[in-house]
Amino acid sequence: MRPILRILAAGFISLLIGLATAWLTIDGGLALTNVQIGPWVIWPTAADPAADPYTKSNIARSGRLQISGASARYYHATEDSAGRQLWSSCDYVVEGRAIDALWWSLAAYDQDGKVFRNKADRHAFNSANIFLREDDTFDISISSNARPGNWLPVLGDDTFQLVLRVHWPATLEDSFGAPLLDLGLPSITRIDCR
Repeated sequence: MRPILRILAAGFISLLIGLATAWLTIDGGLALTNVQIGPWVIWPTAADPAADPYTKSNIARSGRLQISGASARYYHATEDSAGRQLWSSCDYVVEGRAIDALWWSLAAYDQDGKVFRNKADRHAFNSANIFLREDDTFDISISSNARPGNWLPVLGDDTFQLVLRVHWPATLEDSFGAPLLDLGLPSITRIDCR
């Protein structure tokens, strides 16, 4: 009787480990499924019908409608440029240069993937409404308290993510024909936490 219990226990533990590793891979990906560029993560094959099952599961679980990688790129950040988790109780500044694309946007989402409801009714900045400096650079303050200039409100005391969408980037491939994924992505710097 004891050998049967040991086999069942080993099978149960194996099942739990398998489910946990599958969940983590679908949630965060692997070096084979996504590419990390500073704090930003992209799933390069997300819109490819021949994508691996982990990428397909990640897209299905998120509920995103993925557009072809030839016309749009989606970058996600859950950490700042120093590798610390993004928290809505902290203040951040996102700094970068205007992305050479037909259109791009940066939005903040809560841990459930929903925009932060706020009195300013501000949920994202895009290439059409962001204030750029004369040298085509920008900064976006991310905070629960109002800030002058480009300010994106986040509320509560929980984790959140930033999503950068780039539609029709000017350059899709490098000189060797490889997909160009790093389009001069902005940095994310934590300023202060409450």
